[in-house]
Amino acid sequence: NANTLDDYEEGTWTPTFTVGGSGAGVTYTTQTGRYTKIGRLVTVEGELLLSNNGSNTGACLIASLPFSVGSDTAASIVGYSGFSGLTAGVQGIFTSGTLTIELRAPTTTGTSSVPETVAGNTARFFIGGSYSV
Repeated sequence: NANTLDDYEEGTWTPTFTVGGSGAGVTYTTQTGRYTKIGRLVTVEGELLLSNNGSNTGACLIASLPFSVGSDTAASIVGYSGFSGLTAGVQGIFTSGTLTIELRAPTTTGTSSVPETVAGNTARFFIGGSYSV
């Protein structure tokens, strides 16, 4: 319709790192993000540099997206450093109905959640991608 692009917004967001759903003990050297929302499409970019990854166990997530992910999920691009034991790159998947990107690593049969055991205390993430709300 004629008003489809009337919903335009730019802003900042503060990405967070969680393990097993908790950010307890996680501290940051760098924690920045920007977003643009046009209609239902949100494009995010950001950077996280950890100074301590905490002591939680479970799957690694990037959290605190500026808008909840809609039913349409899409892959994000996540650059990273400071991980050990991975033979291929980390993928990020926007998780429907949440404010999170699940970190996933390729396996011989698909992908699996990235466990805390591979994320170092000074892990770094470069985040970029788009999703629908």
